[in-house]
Amino acid sequence: MQEQKGRLKTASALLASFNFAGLVEISDHTSAGRGLILAGSEPSKADELLLRVPSTSLLNVRTAKRWLHTSLLPSKQRPSHPYNNATIEESTQPAPSGCKDIQSETLSGIEQGGAHVPLPLSSHQALALLLAIWKSAQRQPAQNGPHEKSGEGPLPLANTSVEVASPAFLDAFLGTAPASYDTHPLSYSSEPSAGLVPSILAKCLPAHASELVQRVRSRFHRDWSVIEGLQRRHPEMLIPLEAISDTVSSTKKASLPRQSIIVTKEDFKWGWLCVNTRCLHLPQGLTPHADNLTLAPILDLANHKPSSSSDLDACNVRHTPSSGLELHAPSRRGALQPGDQVTFCYGAHAAQMLFAEYGFVLPRERSPSMESGQVQQWNGCPFAEVRLDDGIIRLFKEQGDEGIAKENLLQARGYWLDYTIHPDPFPPHASHRLICALRLLHVPLSSTSVHERSNQNNLVRTYPITSAPFINRSPGRTNAELQGWEATLLGLRHHVSDENEDKAHGTLMKLCQDVMDDRTSRLSLLHSMLQNRHSESLSEASEPVKHASARDADSVIDMVRTMLIDDFDIAQSVLAITRAGGIESEWS
Repeated sequence: MQEQKGRLKTASALLASFNFAGLVEISDHTSAGRGLILAGSEPSKADELLLRVPSTSLLNVRTAKRWLHTSLLPSKQRPSHPYNNATIEESTQPAPSGCKDIQSETLSGIEQGGAHVPLPLSSHQALALLLAIWKSAQRQPAQNGPHEKSGEGPLPLANTSVEVASPAFLDAFLGTAPASYDTHPLSYSSEPSAGLVPSILAKCLPAHASELVQRVRSRFHRDWSVIEGLQRRHPEMLIPLEAISDTVSSTKKASLPRQSIIVTKEDFKWGWLCVNTRCLHLPQGLTPHADNLTLAPILDLANHKPSSSSDLDACNVRHTPSSGLELHAPSRRGALQPGDQVTFCYGAHAAQMLFAEYGFVLPRERSPSMESGQVQQWNGCPFAEVRLDDGIIRLFKEQGDEGIAKENLLQARGYWLDYTIHPDPFPPHASHRLICALRLLHVPLSSTSVHERSNQNNLVRTYPITSAPFINRSPGRTNAELQGWEATLLGLRHHVSDENEDKAHGTLMKLCQDVMDDRTSRLSLLHSMLQNRHSESLSEASEPVKHASARDADSVIDMVRTMLIDDFDIAQSVLAITRAGGIESEWS
């Protein structure tokens, strides 16, 4: 409790250091915990400026130059090493051992045992390293005496003046960050035997959510392997150029042995999650695009807008000409009343993405009518979706060579995978990509229509195309239905044929039923696991250094349950709409 009060004072001190009009306050009592609320006694004005964070108060690779060696930081002239921003692709079935063993691989062609580290770091890696070094510095003896047992640094009082880009500023800023991320899936092991929550994540998560969590784990382990190599081969580069915290003065820092700065995996994970969950996009002219990110004090306390709010009721974050950031009130006058939470949209993310990347899921109140199967307006995440890739892949595989030809055709047209169903906007519907795949699935191809599988490099991926690779349209053997399907892609026909549409609808309903059966099974398993749990299991976490509380574990379990119920309801509503509408119903 004392630490929470200290952190609130820290945040208040930081808030007062900005060019701030007194329109926003920090509250520990929002629906999502700590957040920002509208201050004063007047409702918000349309597009009103609520908060401005100047460029000098942002923490990114530009401002990090004060502490980190320039050779570590990406710039316009020296972009980050390709390995550090490479997309990590995972299979839909994670390896039993958990995340990919990045350390056993090579670093962009440089052997693990070599003398090189892939530099510059990515922005994410560099900022996470800076935060980890700061975290490590908190364990050094303080200049003016010991700190709280929590191991955190000094907490400025509310009336303290905080100099921008100073150690005190960094202390104040990072003092507002969560002390831990025990509700984030990265905080738990990928091994089911590691405890109740890891077992639930391994066995009860929907397949797509599990894949996304796996990718986050792989990104983290890739980044940690780079930092670990840097620390092993060039430990001097981890010594900050200037004092990084008031817990260690410049004199004290200079007298410390070089090996005194040791970044642990736990500290780096904390810094990595701070960046992953709190960063914002800021154009800095860096390539790749992913490196254009920043941390923004106070602004990063604004939570993701709730499901119940419309776009007109959400605040907007804007870039200033001087490379700062501004938070503006919603465009609708009076959208916020005094005491209302100030939120903005983190992005068009479905629940699975929010869970994997940010460690939360938007709650939804399930109405009795939806529980009984009635279709109604969706009151959950507006970007909710259920991915059906696995089911579609299986159906094409069942068609043998013909299915392979169709898969190649979908790839050539840019329609392979990312097949989803959605509850919003109403009515619940299938995505256009899914519609195209279902129609092609039921286009019959004669044996002579399937071309011999040739070089995959011959695929043409531009759109539109009227000649299909891998499909032999020899004279006299024109496939009318295939031509009809091509015409639907170009918008020249509404559908292939009534028969084709009827079969496609039937397959969609079967896929929806499969989702409902799968989520029912996972919910049943979740219920059974909770019934059989032991009280001590709730405090078991993946790392021996840190243990999640029962409340944190229950929070993760509730998020998994919410995702399963949401998926069931979405599939049930799409099935009901499709069944009621018949072949004349609109797909989307």
